[in-house]
Amino acid sequence: MTDKVEFQGKTYTVDSLSKQTEADLLSLRNLVAENLGVAKIKGFKDIDQARDATWKALVKFAETPDEGLASNEKSGKKAAAPKEPKEPRHVKGAEPATVKRPTRGMFRKIQKIKDPDRVKERWDNYKDGMTVLETIEGANMTPLDIYWYAEQGFVKLIDPTEEEFQAGVAAWYQRNGLDNPADAKKKREEERAKAKAEKDAAKAAEAEAKAKAKAEKDAAKAAEKEAAAKAKADKAAADKAAADAKKTA
Repeated sequence: MTDKVEFQGKTYTVDSLSKQTEADLLSLRNLVAENLGVAKIKGFKDIDQARDATWKALVKFAETPDEGLASNEKSGKKAAAPKEPKEPRHVKGAEPATVKRPTRGMFRKIQKIKDPDRVKERWDNYKDGMTVLETIEGANMTPLDIYWYAEQGFVKLIDPTEEEFQAGVAAWYQRNGLDNPADAKKKREEERAKAKAEKDAAKAAEAEAKAKAKAEKDAAKAAEKEAAAKAKADKAAADKAAADAKKTA
């Protein structure tokens, strides 16, 4: 049974969640939901439900394989940014966090639209073209700022193209010295395709050999039949010639 979960560089337990406010739990639950590619929620019935639902989401994230993350990406739906409180909660130090595995939403790029009229503490740290992933891994930055700025209309988040997403994922795995699951999947698919091609080629060769053997057998039978017919015709001609000779003698 899971008693602790690592998420974006932090360790969570049921006890640690019990010490958070309902608003903080809502923000965390919806952030986990974005990584899983599931729907966000607007609120909880009470603090107990907030704790239990957030813990359930964290456990699901920890137990979900790479290919199961952000399933909404395959359906073509855009992952919605989780709603934050009207003012973003204070993030101690906004320290760099560790990403377990990057999702498509993390490669959305920041486009600044206008300067905020409040909450400017880390505004200058965010640059145009920076990805959400960079705000997670960077110092004195947090994606919670970006989600709040986007909600208030101060920034716009630009979805990556398929090429940008694949290139970004490949670069992240290479930078962290990890094997890219996409490469492993591609290798497995190539190996399966090769094995299938070899199996199909073997079947074709076997079928060709059988066809050749049958053709040779049929040819031998035809030749044998032809020889027998010829022998019979020769005997009949010889018998006729002998009979004709006897008559004229």
